[in-house]
Amino acid sequence: MMYQYFVKIVPTIYVKTDGEVVKTNQFSVTRHEKVANGLIGDQGLPGVFVLYELSPMMVKFTEKHR
Repeated sequence: MMYQYFVKIVPTIYVKTDGEVVKTNQFSVTRHEKVANGLIGDQGLPGVFVLYELSPMMVKFTEKHR
């Protein structure tokens, strides 16, 4: 079997109303699997593959009161 995991990471900053800043990341994971016979070609190689995608964009959440 071939297992592929695609991990997308987005840098995130939370700014609370008291001024505290929390730096973190959001992420999502997509998993695919298929039968692999060990030959290079359409079936692919058996194994576990993890591919990371780092977002060039940052998300910033700011808390505010009305």
